[in-house]
Amino acid sequence: MQALRDKLNLNPLLLQYPIGSEQTFEGVIDLIEMTAHYFAGENGEKQLILPIPLNLREQAQEAREKLLDRLSMFSDTIMEKLLEGEAVPQALIWETIRKATLSLQLTPVLMGSAFKNKGVQNLLDGISRYLPSPNEREVVQAIDSQTQASVTVNCHPDNPLLALAFKITDEDTGQLTYTRLYSGTLCIGDTVKNSRTGKRVRIGRLVRMHANHRQEITEATAGDIIALMGIDCASGDTLCDLGSNLCLEGIVVPEPVVTLSIIPKHQDDVACMSKALHRFTREDPTFRVTVDPESNQTLISGMGELHLAIYIERMKREYKAEVDVGAPAVAYRETISQGASFDYKLKKQAGGAGQYARPCHWSN
Repeated sequence: MQALRDKLNLNPLLLQYPIGSEQTFEGVIDLIEMTAHYFAGENGEKQLILPIPLNLREQAQEAREKLLDRLSMFSDTIMEKLLEGEAVPQALIWETIRKATLSLQLTPVLMGSAFKNKGVQNLLDGISRYLPSPNEREVVQAIDSQTQASVTVNCHPDNPLLALAFKITDEDTGQLTYTRLYSGTLCIGDTVKNSRTGKRVRIGRLVRMHANHRQEITEATAGDIIALMGIDCASGDTLCDLGSNLCLEGIVVPEPVVTLSIIPKHQDDVACMSKALHRFTREDPTFRVTVDPESNQTLISGMGELHLAIYIERMKREYKAEVDVGAPAVAYRETISQGASFDYKLKKQAGGAGQYARPCHWSN
């Protein structure tokens, strides 16, 4: 909690109390409902709601009082009920947390464990309860590439198709394009248009991603996030109906902050390195590759040292390309830094006509 304050400058609000820790972590206590939540099953899919253990009731009550005290700073109703000794309804607590979260005054903190997915159900409930719904966001605007007019996009499956390809990855089976549908319906076999290139794209396979698992689907509607298999496009491209010219706002790519030079260790690594860099630049728009025209070095740029280190490691692991990494070479140039005065006489006589010259210059 202190790290959230110091490093992220947040105002965290703890909504749960842990039952055990590390290897003995069993579940959490909901400080609003005052119930204990346990997670059974191979993947924590079975949520059990039971009374709070006797040995933790005092600590849980103390944590709840701190929670309500913090929330009273954001709700006069809660403060009045606390001063009068009345019980605070759960609905009022949820409403206050939501308002403070949406105004960025509080950051709800929930607990869980990646091992056996403990706490996932509570996290999903918190997302739906405290975070804004897609229906509450600002209306999405698209631009007509021919008239440059702004067009309002309504999220409805019966409207013309409008989708944004926001991420791509290259795999053995071809390019995998993560896409969000903002309106319309997309089905297998449909032919759509890439607004940036003007080319037609035929949809062959649609999959819904579940981490590293894929679920084959036949259609997707407005609001869905899916992946398209085997199409050729770039990150930030807009896919629309054949008769449309709408473009969604592209992804804002920040300028890189760190640049390194890479040199293949052996001649056999040149082709592998080139193939890897081509794939990485297609996948990640923040990763850039350039060639210095003066030093002829290959330069990679990214958002930080760790960002570049990950790609260098992937280059070695996935493409077997060994590279030397270093700082970019600096091309030094000579120039006149200060003025100078001179006066020189040349006299040379070696038979015949002699030579005479007097170059001179006075600088101020």
